[in-house]
Amino acid sequence: MKKLLLSHLFGLLCISSFSQVSPQYNVSFGPFLKEKSILASNQDLYPVSALPPVLGEVHPELAAALQYTLDSLTAEYGVVGLSGALLLPNGDVWKGTSGINKLNGDTISTDMRLGMGSVTKTMTAAVIMQLVEENTISLNDSLYQWLPPYPNVDSTITIRQLLNHTSGIFNYTDNPAFGNFLNQNLGNAVEPEFILENYVPAPAFQPGASWGYSNTNYLLLGLIIEAATGNAYDAEVRARLLEPLGFTTMTLHPDEMPNGPVADLWYDLTGNGIPDPWTGSGIPLTGFFSMAWAAGAMMTTPEDLAHWVKYLMTGQVVNQNTLDQMMQTIPLSSTFGYGLGVINIKVNGNNWWGHEGSIGYLTVAYYSPDLDISMVLISNATPTDNLGDIYFALAQTYLDFQPNAVNVQSLKNNHLVVFPNPFHADFFLQIDLEHPSPATISVTNQLGENIQRQHGVSLQRGLNNLTIPGAENWPNGLYQVQVLGNGWALTEQVLKQ
Repeated sequence: MKKLLLSHLFGLLCISSFSQVSPQYNVSFGPFLKEKSILASNQDLYPVSALPPVLGEVHPELAAALQYTLDSLTAEYGVVGLSGALLLPNGDVWKGTSGINKLNGDTISTDMRLGMGSVTKTMTAAVIMQLVEENTISLNDSLYQWLPPYPNVDSTITIRQLLNHTSGIFNYTDNPAFGNFLNQNLGNAVEPEFILENYVPAPAFQPGASWGYSNTNYLLLGLIIEAATGNAYDAEVRARLLEPLGFTTMTLHPDEMPNGPVADLWYDLTGNGIPDPWTGSGIPLTGFFSMAWAAGAMMTTPEDLAHWVKYLMTGQVVNQNTLDQMMQTIPLSSTFGYGLGVINIKVNGNNWWGHEGSIGYLTVAYYSPDLDISMVLISNATPTDNLGDIYFALAQTYLDFQPNAVNVQSLKNNHLVVFPNPFHADFFLQIDLEHPSPATISVTNQLGENIQRQHGVSLQRGLNNLTIPGAENWPNGLYQVQVLGNGWALTEQVLKQ
């Protein structure tokens, strides 16, 4: 019988693992989180040269450069398949895939759903914090106020300690006995109560005495959500987060079936270090995803997840005071800290907020307030080495594309004139060029939402006067106007009153 080796199936790119042997499979689980994120140490980023333009949601040359980075590093590192999305400050979205989806060479499409793993924790934490805002629960509430007792779970542990992993509760995915059980029940849904009653050994430390990543914390938080609302966890996530924000691709597997195409999962099934196609192996995903539940069972597209991370980290899901509490991190290194369901990493002087996850699929999802960009990269295969290198190579490609002092020579003066400013109805743009240039004109509001975008504008040599029609219908407020040309960009703010 084929021997199956599965490591890091559930967690955040694990540091160690152990094996459990059953008559059918040999499944290996590891702890969820390193002491620092794999991304936090990636300081060497990859510059990318200018490339021929291709069609895309963003500037064609930027889209070409991003795709080249993705393709070249997918090939360099031997990655099976990747799907990514980059949300720009003006609301434009780049989406790209590379590698293969099926054994026949079919590629991943950008609308395919993949497992986000423990990025699910950001949603569980968001629902908890909304309940705190509503005074339904308190971060200082103890477990005994909401849940029945469970073996080896101190009932005085607080909701805050669950959120930031200072509870000391043992991580059930590190328990060999749980792996043995799951090996024999891969086709069956696993209830969180069953896990808590049977597969949580003695605590790793006393509550509040240390920090230790534990998926068990987020099973308990999911049950608290259900106890506090009287509704199923997935129903609360859908009603509070997914429907109001318009996320149509996100589902909690297997409680909700995916509502679109799903990328094939690849995994090292034979233990030779090379991912094998999961399709055709006869191994169901039901057990793996159900055991993750509120700690890691959501599926999504990278585009939706990129919007989610930005919505959360810019105060559009919870109020600013609540977000500030979520962002109070426990510093675990000089470049890595964990808050209330969110991770902070520092790379090249920039802050990134979000989470990482692994449930077969490997996911990296962060928003940088310093750069005002949100980016997600998901692999359909485990192992996928150097995922952090690829992630930040894409970020560097975007930064390299931005205009600087050496690539604005086509402008007679580095200035965009907007008039009248303030305006009441239509307004105009004036740009003086030394050489003709194609351009994209984009207008965003104070929330970063795109109000108007026009691609393929032909700017001529000399003075260009452009009309922006329809502005009389915009609400009063402040808007940012960006004109993006061939190797240059200019921005200006305009007030409607």
